[in-house]
Amino acid sequence: EEGEWGAMVNGDRHTTVLFWILMAVQRMHEAGAVGSLQLRSCSEAVAGMRAQANDLMSSLDRDLPYPYASLLGMLVKINVALMTFWRSSELYLQMCGMNQLA
Repeated sequence: EEGEWGAMVNGDRHTTVLFWILMAVQRMHEAGAVGSLQLRSCSEAVAGMRAQANDLMSSLDRDLPYPYASLLGMLVKINVALMTFWRSSELYLQMCGMNQLA
């Protein structure tokens, strides 16, 4: 009907459409056009679609962006390498008796 699409919640429209499908199948069952086995089968299929759609949608806002994760990993590795070099240089200078330089 007019204005239905705009009244739905952004990001959750798939749930509304799946609800419409379930209601249509339920009405057909009540009218005798669909048997109990078909009603159950359709309900399970819609539940599976909803679960997969929610998994797909939730991964969009929960996953780390790959470039960000790669950059962060590289910065951590550089930091570990620099700290290792710095501390090993200090230790070497102490072992050689050059404490005043470190």
